[in-house]
Amino acid sequence: MFKRRTYAAPAYAGKPSPIDAETFHIPIRGLPDAFEGYTIVQLSDTHLPDCALPPGELAALTASLRPDALFLTGDLISSYRRFEPKALQALAEALSPLAPCYAVCGNHEQRLNILPVWTDILISAGIHVPDNRWEVIERSGERLYVAGLPEQEPPAEKPDGPRLALAHRPEFFARYAQAGLDLTFSGHAHGGQMRLGRQGLYAPGQGLLPRYTSGVYQRGEARMIVSRGLGNSVTLPRVFNRPHIPVVILTRGKDEPRV
Repeated sequence: MFKRRTYAAPAYAGKPSPIDAETFHIPIRGLPDAFEGYTIVQLSDTHLPDCALPPGELAALTASLRPDALFLTGDLISSYRRFEPKALQALAEALSPLAPCYAVCGNHEQRLNILPVWTDILISAGIHVPDNRWEVIERSGERLYVAGLPEQEPPAEKPDGPRLALAHRPEFFARYAQAGLDLTFSGHAHGGQMRLGRQGLYAPGQGLLPRYTSGVYQRGEARMIVSRGLGNSVTLPRVFNRPHIPVVILTRGKDEPRV
């Protein structure tokens, strides 16, 4: 089984956290030695200004999780609110000093048709936006590859090494697995909004009783991490569904059975 632990994220600035952090130890086939224990913190669906924490406090909490990299998996803003570039800029500038940051857009950015401005803000703050292409993460001369998939289609090129992807929508997991991605990071489902145990009620793109809402999923040798998100963008309340930060620790451990 995958090793996982869910807990209230560490206190930040002397305050208790309203967010669940969930740790996953994920085995990656062929992981270079230099990346053993490499920690990726995933932040998704902040839906500014409706995030569980304001940018500075979210950055303080994120720093306490000791990331080697940050993956921002879309819907950083809300299409149901007026787009405020300064709010996005504040979030980007608060996060980018913590660790190398990579981002992909979500359906809310696409719906508002503000992607050029959105991308410029992130890049100006030092955040990578590797849309439809592979970027290299290098450590001690060894490499991982990461791509952003705004249209859910992986790049045709298949670099020789572990391949990670940011893809906002988890309902396309079969497509990511077929493309040979080792590990995909998604959001979008909001944990199903209302949860009974591990089952969510409803997710966009999946409908009632959705399959992919929170945690780790596997198809063959491909795995996907789904964040329940940090904000809200719909009228349905979150019930038994605290905001969520996956903390993914890469390992060279043996492949584990399907769960």
